[in-house]
Amino acid sequence: MGKYRYITNRLLEGGGRIRVLVPTGSDEAEVSYTCPKCGFSEETRKPWKKPFSIRCSKCGFLIRVPSLRKEIKKK
Repeated sequence: MGKYRYITNRLLEGGGRIRVLVPTGSDEAEVSYTCPKCGFSEETRKPWKKPFSIRCSKCGFLIRVPSLRKEIKKK
């Protein structure tokens, strides 16, 4: 198996982005995001669970990783 069991890099509506990496054998996600509401960028760690979401530590906006199925249906 590879180094990571889950990897995603998404652009969010409103100009934000989120990248989530979950190493193999770990239950902690490495998260890098730019908040679509205030533009704040941060790298942090958070316990991994699906569906994944994180709050911006500056403005409190809830950032969710959108489902790929929902993104495909929009197009």
